[in-house]
Amino acid sequence: MVNVTNILIDKQDSFEIVRDQIAQIIADESVNQQALATSLSKDPDDWKLRVFTENLNAFQQFAGNPPIEDVSPIVNVWFESMSPDEKASDTIERQTYEGRFNIDCYGYGVSEDDGGTGHIAGDVKSALESQRATRLVRNILMLDVNYNLQLSPLVTHKMPQDIEIFQPTFDPQKGAQVLGARLSLRVRYDETAPQFDYPALEELGVTITRASDGRVYAKQEIV
Repeated sequence: MVNVTNILIDKQDSFEIVRDQIAQIIADESVNQQALATSLSKDPDDWKLRVFTENLNAFQQFAGNPPIEDVSPIVNVWFESMSPDEKASDTIERQTYEGRFNIDCYGYGVSEDDGGTGHIAGDVKSALESQRATRLVRNILMLDVNYNLQLSPLVTHKMPQDIEIFQPTFDPQKGAQVLGARLSLRVRYDETAPQFDYPALEELGVTITRASDGRVYAKQEIV
């Protein structure tokens, strides 16, 4: 006879918590950076990011007719894979994993006159915007306050890995271009499961608020 328990499995796994926390950190710090830029008389739009999770078509926000109004970079955080560290794990209570989380940073550009005799190419603008967003994301994640993604003791280590440029499939308006840069983040964390007749383990969770289009809201907004 197969043994069953009276425990309802009603929880987030750590890989979901880590993914959502990465998105929330980026969204919150983007708003904070905009406020700091405003206080220093700089253009806050240079620090604006629109953040999504598990939305591989988020860049389609740039498509449309008439032309879009908000051309700030789009960031999508998604979980790719996880591998166990068997030497640091047990087979019952707690398993240690290294997970790979991708942060795709999309930049938008449209060809336009430069005010002189030439023009500014849309592909150049999209590349620069994508790289600017990637720079912001990398620096945000590597701030000292985010050394463990603010998820201690669940997360014990993180390290950025590759940054790769890619061209998403995009049906643009005339002269418009979108380019992506993918920053991969390796995170070391623990996974647990409910245990029958065992003391309850400490659990962490992340709740994020989304707009109707799936964008992750920051916990505070510039007024």
